[in-house]
Amino acid sequence: MFIILFMVMMKMTASAQLLGRAEVPVSVTSNNRPVENVAVEVYENGKLIETIYTKPNGSATVKLNLNKNCKINFTKSGLVAKFVEYNTAVPEDQNDQIFPCQKFAVELFEDKGDLSKSTAVNKAVARFVYNPAYEDFDFDATYSKDVKAEQDLAKKDADAIARQRDKARLDSLNRVWSDSLARVKAREATMLAAKAEQDRIRQQQEKARQDSITRANAAAKAMAEIDAREKAKKDSIARVEAEKERLNLLARKKAETDSLAKVEADKKKLLDDEKARLFAEAREKARRDSVSKAEFEKARKDSLTSVKAKAESEALAKIKDAARRDSIAKAEIALKARQKFVADSTSKADADKAKQDALTKSQAEANAKAREQAKKDSLSRADAEQKVRQKFVADSTAKADADKAKQDALTKSEAEANAKAREQARKDSLSRADAEQKAKQKFVADSTVKAEADKAKRDALTKTQAEASAKAREQARKDSLSRADAEQKVRQKFVADSTSKADADKAKQDALTKSQAEANVKAREQARKDSLSRADAEQKARQKFIADSTSQAQADKAKQDALEKASAKAREQAKKDSLVKADADQKVRQKFVLDSVAQAKAEKQKQDAIQSAQAAAEKVRQKAVADSTSRADAEKIKQDAIAKAKAEAEAKQHAEAEKQKALSDEKAKNDSIALADRQQKDKEDAERKAKTQADIQVKKELLGKVYGAGDDDKPKQPVKPSTGVPKIVDADYKEGITEETITETNRTIYRVVVKRDGKTANYQKIVYKWGGEFYFKNESNITPSTYTQEIKYAKAALKE
Repeated sequence: MFIILFMVMMKMTASAQLLGRAEVPVSVTSNNRPVENVAVEVYENGKLIETIYTKPNGSATVKLNLNKNCKINFTKSGLVAKFVEYNTAVPEDQNDQIFPCQKFAVELFEDKGDLSKSTAVNKAVARFVYNPAYEDFDFDATYSKDVKAEQDLAKKDADAIARQRDKARLDSLNRVWSDSLARVKAREATMLAAKAEQDRIRQQQEKARQDSITRANAAAKAMAEIDAREKAKKDSIARVEAEKERLNLLARKKAETDSLAKVEADKKKLLDDEKARLFAEAREKARRDSVSKAEFEKARKDSLTSVKAKAESEALAKIKDAARRDSIAKAEIALKARQKFVADSTSKADADKAKQDALTKSQAEANAKAREQAKKDSLSRADAEQKVRQKFVADSTAKADADKAKQDALTKSEAEANAKAREQARKDSLSRADAEQKAKQKFVADSTVKAEADKAKRDALTKTQAEASAKAREQARKDSLSRADAEQKVRQKFVADSTSKADADKAKQDALTKSQAEANVKAREQARKDSLSRADAEQKARQKFIADSTSQAQADKAKQDALEKASAKAREQAKKDSLVKADADQKVRQKFVLDSVAQAKAEKQKQDAIQSAQAAAEKVRQKAVADSTSRADAEKIKQDAIAKAKAEAEAKQHAEAEKQKALSDEKAKNDSIALADRQQKDKEDAERKAKTQADIQVKKELLGKVYGAGDDDKPKQPVKPSTGVPKIVDADYKEGITEETITETNRTIYRVVVKRDGKTANYQKIVYKWGGEFYFKNESNITPSTYTQEIKYAKAALKE
């Protein structure tokens, strides 16, 4: 029987030891609001043993095994982690107890400005150890206060850094916007300057063309005068040359007409392509290509006009040279020389024309390919950007639909899970809004940078081409002027030599005509008449050619002016379309940003309303719990008072019975008192721990709350007794009861010394000025009821 009883006792003891633990209620807040789903990680001797999560009101209860070095870590995404240290070592006789520790609050900071990397936030915010005086766990208030000061300072620095970063980001956005406006203004100024420069070049080219026409008319007039003086000397060879030259001129005119028709077709195609372009950059490039080609075509026309004038001058010079020759033999030699010169000039002109046509064709093909490639690239970029936007919209829509479906599914769960899901959805929505906003800003910035880089590249290429074209035109003009001057000098020398030679030949011929006067007079008279007829016909043909050339030049100028006017109108329309499209795109982006911000604000207001309702519900629930707790405490106090009164009544009755028995048997009285003491002690032992916990709770509330509750609830270091439990000397006290009061700086000691039959019992009640009360028998801690009851029994026993 004893063995079975012993085993049962051992089992009960083991079970009691396993139940021993510390239950720590915690509350987690951020910005003075409770935070749910905070991971509370419990470590024992450096090893993770459990992870729990806070409720919607931010609360949780952590259970720690005794006699361990524990750490409680609080973590959540977007917040800076914090932890506390618990040393749960307790005396051996208390290993079977459950310690309901005082609740403490932890305030988590937002992770901004590299706050999580600070040394201060990587320290334990509190360190808890067992305090034998309180028979409970207590913390080092000085250490917690210092850590809190360091972390507050680190948070202040982090907030300052975050504000600086936000300001820098806003300043950067403002600079980007200002730079963009400045670049737009600079581009407009550049376009205006380029237009002014083009107008100036066109005016110079028009002036050069008019000057060339004037010079050609003057040369034609001079040649007409020379022809009039020398027309009598022209013969049938001149007619042949004139006919051949006329045919060549008709061929060149036809080629020029075909070239102009081709140019017109190309210009029409360019205008059609220009209207079909979707983006302002492509239209601008097409415009510049059209202007460059028109300028090149104009230079080519001027060159052809110069060549035409040159050919006409050469033909007239040849006609004059042929007219000066009277001799058939000399005429044949001159004819052969002129035929060779004409053939060489024609071959050279044809070669130059073929080379120029090939160059024009290659440039036109290259420009067409470049325009086609630019069009394809622009369409490809537009398609890619359209696909990116469509994918972004589809992903955002799908994600929003998924979030909505998830939210609808979560609303069917319990209120706690529902609140958790809504809070998470709100944070996710804000995160997505921030991410989408950053993505849009990055997309706009990247598009702007890419557009600016493409435009800079195109501007550089256009500028290089324009400079090269201008240099080529200037060089061609200089070369043409040099060739014209050289050819003019050659013609003047040739005319002078021919005149001198003709005069010499004439003198020689005059000498010869003396012998053949009559025959030669008739022949010359007939030749003169024939020459006059041919000269009249040629003069009419030249006048008609000059009139036709002038009409053609005027028609070409009117046509060119019309084309330039249409091109300028198209460029102005393209510029307006580009500005309208840019304004529309800007408004769309601004509307999208405003809608996103409004949606985020509406979502935040909705979540704030939900949180307010939850907070109100939580307050109601806490009030109900508090009322229930108050009622339970009041009932418990009432039951304790009844039990105490009953115990006192029973003790009084028992004392009366013992008093009656004491008259006959002192020993029986003493035994009865001892038995009553044991019964009372057994009963009070059951109440001792609960009463001790209540007393310690009251003391802790006077000491203050644990770190994290705010400035007004800062924990205070518990005031320790100025000295230990005072001891007495037995010899200083006489038989009986001695009561005395000792007043010290921070406490008052109420002492009752009971001395009977040489045995001394020292009862002391120590009351501290901060409110703490402690009861001792000799040097052992006792409860207030034991203190009062034993003194009462002692006084009653001594009175007898």
